[in-house]
Amino acid sequence: MDLARELGFWEALAINIVSMVGGGIFVAISLVLSATGGPQAVVAWVLALFICLCDGIVWAELAAALPSTGGPYQYLREGFGPNRWGRTVGFLFLWGSLFVMPLVAASVATTFAQFTRYLRPELTATQAKWLAALICVIATALLYRDIKSVGRLSITFWIVVVGTAAWVIVVGLLHFDSRLAFDFPARAFEPSKPFFAGLGAGAVIVAVTLGGYGTICLCAGETRNPERVLPRSIVVSLLAVGLVGIALSIVVTGVLP
Repeated sequence: MDLARELGFWEALAINIVSMVGGGIFVAISLVLSATGGPQAVVAWVLALFICLCDGIVWAELAAALPSTGGPYQYLREGFGPNRWGRTVGFLFLWGSLFVMPLVAASVATTFAQFTRYLRPELTATQAKWLAALICVIATALLYRDIKSVGRLSITFWIVVVGTAAWVIVVGLLHFDSRLAFDFPARAFEPSKPFFAGLGAGAVIVAVTLGGYGTICLCAGETRNPERVLPRSIVVSLLAVGLVGIALSIVVTGVLP
């Protein structure tokens, strides 16, 4: 039975952006600032975005060449040969995903629970854990809907995510102080071991935060005109989230002492 191709460009873009942002982009800002030691954190964002774009272009090429559901499983299977090592490597990838992806979902749910405690300080640690578990159950139930409904839900969440980021940026600009944003420490860009260690650590955090631009490849078989939609959604989502992350990093640095 053929899958229904109900996802267009906007649904594909929304799925990628929601997978990439979650709550990670807001958590990553403080982590990258801490790793790099100052406003030079923006360099880590730019570096990680460039590296991810290089990888994203590879994903875009693979998605256009093999527009079938499964994403990385299909790429590994065909790359290593479906009648040779491809079956084994694909099998190992699926088993690895079975262990890793629930941990990713749990991380996102935990971040949601932590943010909720800012709104409800009386929430205990145990209650926050139950809330995170409930979020995982709700997300699973929502994913059991047909793909057209999933596409609509993704656009809804995308609007919420983009609206939240825009709100933070606008409010931050109203209180922006360029002297804070560009108050680089002495020898901030001196090529030294601490500089490269901080830059590397910050770039890794950003790269993990930007991860998810290939999510739409997992449901490529349910995408209309996949040869066009998949590459465009991958590149556009990377540029959009990366540039928003850079803007948030600069704004936050210019607001917080």
